[in-house]
Amino acid sequence: AGDIGAIGGALSFTNVSDLATNAITIPHLIDTLVEGAEQYSLAITLGSAPLGITASAAPFTGTISDINPATATLSGSTVVSESIGSTPLIVTLTTTAGNTLENAASVAINLTDGTASYVAGTGDYFFSRPNNTITVNFAAGAGNGATQSALVSIREDVLVEASETFSADLGAVTGAVSASGGPASVTISDNESAAVSFQTASSSVGEAVTPHSVNALLTITAVGSGTASLTTPLTVAITQ
Repeated sequence: AGDIGAIGGALSFTNVSDLATNAITIPHLIDTLVEGAEQYSLAITLGSAPLGITASAAPFTGTISDINPATATLSGSTVVSESIGSTPLIVTLTTTAGNTLENAASVAINLTDGTASYVAGTGDYFFSRPNNTITVNFAAGAGNGATQSALVSIREDVLVEASETFSADLGAVTGAVSASGGPASVTISDNESAAVSFQTASSSVGEAVTPHSVNALLTITAVGSGTASLTTPLTVAITQ
C-alpha cells in the first residue's frame, strides 16, 4: 500500500486561452503508521500536442503531513538508596491505539548534576559506559505502550552526607517521535550515619586533679569500603 492513490486519466486543454487551468486530483491514503511528513513528485509528459508546445521539466512536489503522533515520556524512581547499585529510567512510547512506527526511532536520555555530581563517571551517578548521556531505540513496528530502559549506576561511598539529587531528561530524538514532559528529579538517600558520644559514660578523679579531661567520640557507620569521613565539619555543643 502506498501513500497516495492512483492518478488516472489524461488532462485535456481544448480551445482555451492563456493561463487556463485544469485540476489534478491526488487522493491521499490514510493509514495507521507513525511516519512523519512524506513527499511525492508529479511530472508532466505530453501525449498528443501541436507543434510548438512543450512540457515543463520542473516537477510538482507534494508534502503529506502525518496525522498519527507519537510521543516519548520518561519515568523512574524519585528516591533511591545509595546502596541500590543502579536504578532504571523508563522511556515509554505513546501512540493512538493501533498505530505503530513505520521506521525505527531513538531517544537520548541526559543526566544533569544537582547536588549530586557526575564528575566524568567517577562521581555519585553515571550510565554504565560511564557517560551522562545514553540513547534508547524503538524498532519499526513499536506501538502504544512500548518501553525501553536505561540503568543509572549509583556509586556507593563512605561519606556521611545529606541526600543528593540529579535530574534526568529526554534529549535528541530521531524518527517520527517527539519528547514530552520536563526533567525528572532523582534523590540519592545516604546510607552512612554518624554519632557523637562521650568516649566513657563516667569517670572519677580527685578534687585536686584539674582540669578533668573527657573525650567526645565520633563514630561513623559506613556501608561501603574505605575510610569513612564527614563531607562537612561538625560542631557540637557541650552543656551542663
